[in-house]
Amino acid sequence: MDKPLLSRISLSLLLFASFVLLASLVPGGPIETRDFSHINPAILAAFNLFLATLGIVRIVAAFLVRPGSTPVYWASVVIGFCYFLVYVLDLANVFPKSPDSMPPLLLVIELIGTILSIPLMGLSVLHARLVTRGW
Repeated sequence: MDKPLLSRISLSLLLFASFVLLASLVPGGPIETRDFSHINPAILAAFNLFLATLGIVRIVAAFLVRPGSTPVYWASVVIGFCYFLVYVLDLANVFPKSPDSMPPLLLVIELIGTILSIPLMGLSVLHARLVTRGW
């Protein structure tokens, strides 16, 4: 298997793994049990819509990764950065804030998601630059 193909497969797998991690954190589910009833419902709905859109775009991007797909690579950089930002803001207790403590499994998943977003952004930038250089 050639290195570019293996790298594209790795990028697709990182996109998909990030989607699965965040999808497991559905509010009110078995992992995300914190109470956000104090947050304005419109703000919470907008945040959840943002996360859902991010998840859908990420899945689509995972299937569109192929040689020469520069827009998909740059979209993957943005997606990775958005996930990184969402996780870091939650881990730093910036948003969304909850009076409940973060469950241990949620903390582990968010740490893994944060860590995965870094190579995702790096691989995406690498592919985008290689494509613009005629790879």
